[in-house]
Amino acid sequence: MLPGKSQTVYAMKFVFQLGRRTDGFSSATASWVRAIVLIILLIGTADRTSAAANHNLALNYTAVVPGLDYATLQTSNWNTGEPWSIHIARLDRTHKELRLAENLAHNEIFGVAPVSAIAGSFPRSRGEPLVAINAGFCIRTPNPYIGAPRGIGKDAHAAMVIVDGEVVGAPSKFSFWVNEDRSMHFGDIKSSFNAKLPGGEKVAIGLNRECFAGDIVLFTHMLGKQTRATNHLELVLESAEHSTLSWRVGETRIMQVKAINPAGNSGLSNTVCVLSFSQQAAAKASAIRVGDTIQVDLSTSPSLRNVVTACHGIFPVVSEGQPLEKFDAGAVIQHRNPRTAIGFNDRYFFMVVVDGRQKQLSTGMNSRELAEFMAVLGCREAMNLDGGGSSTFWKQGKICNSIPGGRERTRADSLMIVREPASPILGKRAAK
Repeated sequence: MLPGKSQTVYAMKFVFQLGRRTDGFSSATASWVRAIVLIILLIGTADRTSAAANHNLALNYTAVVPGLDYATLQTSNWNTGEPWSIHIARLDRTHKELRLAENLAHNEIFGVAPVSAIAGSFPRSRGEPLVAINAGFCIRTPNPYIGAPRGIGKDAHAAMVIVDGEVVGAPSKFSFWVNEDRSMHFGDIKSSFNAKLPGGEKVAIGLNRECFAGDIVLFTHMLGKQTRATNHLELVLESAEHSTLSWRVGETRIMQVKAINPAGNSGLSNTVCVLSFSQQAAAKASAIRVGDTIQVDLSTSPSLRNVVTACHGIFPVVSEGQPLEKFDAGAVIQHRNPRTAIGFNDRYFFMVVVDGRQKQLSTGMNSRELAEFMAVLGCREAMNLDGGGSSTFWKQGKICNSIPGGRERTRADSLMIVREPASPILGKRAAK
């Protein structure tokens, strides 16, 4: 067995003590013992770091459609020998008729549904869903904002989702996005979302989430039919040109106050949005009148102006081709669990679901094991998404993985690989 962390620490203490005490040892003997222990540690560490790299995955991919392959792998944990069951989709990025897409459970934030239902409801005008997985965290418990994407820790209220260029949730610490040129990126996005009020004051704003004490939140039609922010002072805004609204990250819009609603829970549509002031922030809007203009700025760093698809992640596991050893997540999340992950290199994009919590089939992976696996798979960058009982792999109408408990969890959104719809004129799909 390779030395684990506890054994390594113990052995290092032993070597250190040998350096200070020679009771029962001659000086020469102590030196030899220290050298032997250090050699064992070095060999063990080298073996541990190279075990995954030297492992042959022996993947047998089958074509879903040209440019998209699927493989299922039954193997053993490289460290413990426990069983692993893994499902992999591999997208050839040179096939331009295939793309990534996000879809909401009910085409709005409010509400949740299983991945299979989200994939099944994907509008055929947007394409044909081929493979779908769960994405990041969301509010699933009874709550007025059930279905809202969420992060973790201090970033719990920010979780970026972009659907066909329309921003649904504010940028979050760990995000994955695809630009118009189909380039793929992972990163930590800083939001500078703000509103410039009539008096010139700029205030930070949230987007399509619960408006907590002291907050000011912009609600768009992607939230649902109403804001559900009762007893909040709300400004109903419309475009100065009275046009249909579509919100893209990086845009700045001049909006006009159409109505002022002191009771909150204002209606939403694709022609109006609502700026909601919590009771603690309401004084900032006390002088605003119908007809006033407000500038809404959805800037970020780095700029996401050309993003068409995005989802939030939980934490990265591979960076620049190397599996990470430290993870920005709590200990519970890092334990061995079912896993959902995405990754990419210059040629391929991968979706991976690891079954878990099933002793005979698959015990799951911890964070380090997932990082090593994604690196061996060939990912230059990879990120862990929501896992546990949420891990779901859907392919062409069927659930492929074994979900703990045998029942799909409901989700807010799903990340999919879709095939572009055929041209209504030519009857052909997008060219490669």
